[in-house]
Amino acid sequence: MSKSLKSYIFKQIFTPLLAWHIRRKKKIRVLFVVQYLSEWKTEPLYLAMINHPRFVPIIGITPCIEVRGEDERMKKYCEKKKYAYTWISPHKTLAEQIHPDIVFHQKLYADTIYPKHHINTNRWSLFVYVPYIFNNIKTSWIINSYLTCNCWQIYMDNVSCCEEFKEIHKNHGNNFVVTGLPMMDSLLLDSSFYKDPWPYKDGRKRIIYAPHHTIENLHWEGVNYSSFLGNCDFMLQMADKYKNQAYFVFKPHPRLYRNLIEFWGKEKTDSYFNKWNRDNVSHVETGDYLDLFKHSDALIHDCGSFTLEYMYTGKPVMYLIKEGGRSTDNMTTYAKKAYDLHYKGINQEDIESFIQDVITGCDPMKKARLQFVVDNLTPPHGKTACQNIINCILGKEEYA
Repeated sequence: MSKSLKSYIFKQIFTPLLAWHIRRKKKIRVLFVVQYLSEWKTEPLYLAMINHPRFVPIIGITPCIEVRGEDERMKKYCEKKKYAYTWISPHKTLAEQIHPDIVFHQKLYADTIYPKHHINTNRWSLFVYVPYIFNNIKTSWIINSYLTCNCWQIYMDNVSCCEEFKEIHKNHGNNFVVTGLPMMDSLLLDSSFYKDPWPYKDGRKRIIYAPHHTIENLHWEGVNYSSFLGNCDFMLQMADKYKNQAYFVFKPHPRLYRNLIEFWGKEKTDSYFNKWNRDNVSHVETGDYLDLFKHSDALIHDCGSFTLEYMYTGKPVMYLIKEGGRSTDNMTTYAKKAYDLHYKGINQEDIESFIQDVITGCDPMKKARLQFVVDNLTPPHGKTACQNIINCILGKEEYA
C-alpha cells in the first residue's frame, strides 16, 4: 500500500471513525503533553475541562528537548498550583503510558516532540493542536508541518488568519476550526484578576523591554527579526537615565540566553543579564509574563507573538526594527494591522522619544488599539475560546 493511500485512509476514514467513537464515550481522556512552562498556553482549557463532566484532563510532563531544566520548572509550577501531573517517559508511547483519547502537544515542530509521542506511534488517539502563539506569520514550513497536515483539528485565532492559512495548507485547511485561542480568555481578563508582580509601587511608569532570540544567524527561516545586538546597551542606558520616572524590566525571550551564550560566550552573557538586576532601577524577569503585562505601562519589543498579546492591555507599545528594516510580507493580515498600531523604534532617538511619551502619557493610537482587540482578538459566538474548543471536540452547538 502506497504512503499516499495510507495517508488518505488514515485522514478520511480512520480519523472520522475514531472521532465518532470517542465522542460517544462518557468520559474522554485528554492528555496535555507539556515541557516548557512559558509556552503552555492551554492551561485555561485544562482548567475548563476539569470542571466539565465529559472530560478527564491529564497533564503529562516530559523532559524538555529545547531548554534543559524547563520540565523541572513545569513540575514546580504544577505543584504550586496543586495540579495533578504524570511524568511521561520519552522511551514509551503515550498509548503505553496514559491511553489518551485526545492529545494536545505544545508545538507542531518535529524536533520538539519525542518520536514515541508522535502521531504515527499513537494512532488510537486523536491529535489536536492549539498554537502556542497567535498566528502572526504565514510561512509554509510551519503551516504544512506533519502535525498540521495529519491531526484531527487545529484551533484558529479568527476567520481572517484561517482563510489565509487555507490558501497555503496542503489539505486546504480541512482540519482548521475557528474557535479563538485559550490564551485569549486569559488575556481578556481585567488586570484585577492578576497579581501585581512589580517590586515598586511609587508612581513611576513601568516599562518592559522584551527582545526576541533571533540574533545574527541563530534563527529559523522567516523569523530573523531580533534587534537586540543593536539596542541592548542603549536600553540599559535608558533605564539609568530615567530611573526617577520609570522602572524597567528586562523580559528576554526564553531562548535568548542560550543563543547569546553561543554568540557571546557564557561570561559576557551572564555579565549582561546581571547588569539588569539593579536595586530600584530594573530587574530581569524570566517567568510568566501575563501578570507583568497586565500591570505594566508600556512594552518595547521585537517579538512576533507580543505584537498581538500586548494589545489586550490597551497600553502603548513600540516595535524595535533591526538595521535593514522589518519585512511584513510574511505577516498575517491581522498581525500586520497590529504591527501598524505599534510605535516604531527605527533608531535610538525613536526609542527615547517613546519612553518620554510614556512618562508624560502621550498615546494617540490608544483608541485604535482597543478597537482592534474587539474586531480581531475576541473569540467567536459570544463564548470563551475554551468553551468553543470543548464544543468543537464534542461536535456540539456551533460545531455540530
